[in-house]
Amino acid sequence: MERHEQSLFPAAPTPEAGRADGSTMDNPVATTPRVVCSGNLVHDEVFHVGSIPTAGFKSGVLRYDERYGGPAATAAVAIVLVDRRGETSIVSDRRALAFGQGVLARLPLDGVGVVLTDTRWPEGAELVLRRARAAGIVTVLDADGGAAAANAQLIAMADHVVLSSEGLKDYAGEGDPGDLLRRCATRPE
Repeated sequence: MERHEQSLFPAAPTPEAGRADGSTMDNPVATTPRVVCSGNLVHDEVFHVGSIPTAGFKSGVLRYDERYGGPAATAAVAIVLVDRRGETSIVSDRRALAFGQGVLARLPLDGVGVVLTDTRWPEGAELVLRRARAAGIVTVLDADGGAAAANAQLIAMADHVVLSSEGLKDYAGEGDPGDLLRRCATRPE
C-alpha cells in the first residue's frame, strides 16, 4: 500500500506566526488543500415525547426537530470547524451516481489535497477512491458500516482507514484492539 507523508490538519497559526503551508491568520487559505467528502446524507426526524408510550397508546409530541447529517456530511462540518477556509459543497444525486455517472464522475479535483469517503455507499466510495488515487490525492476511508466484502475492497484502496472499536472488530475479528490493528496492518491486499 502506498504511503503518503502529509499532515491533514496543519497546526493552528498564532497571530504572529504562519502555518507551514504559508497561510496566516490574515490569509488562511494560502495553500491549504481542499478536502472532498463523499457519502450518505441523512435526514433525521426527531420527535420529543415525555415518555415512550406502551403498545397500543398514542403520545403527544413535545417538540419536533429535523436534522441533517451522515458520515460524510458530519465530517465535512467537523473539517470546516477546524479549517478557517470553511468553503463546502454538498452534492447529492444518488440516482445518477449509483451507475457510476453524474456528479462524482465530473467533480473537479483540482486543488484537492484529501478525499474522505465511507463504506455505506460502496459504488460511490469506489469511484471517489479510484479518481483520487489516479490524481495522486491522499485518500481516507471511514470503514464503519457497510457490507464486509465491499469494505475489504475499499480498505485495500485507501491510504488511511478510520475504524471505531466496533468497526475494527467487524473487520478484523475479536481480540485486543492493538493486536487487531497489527493484524489489519499486515493483512495482504
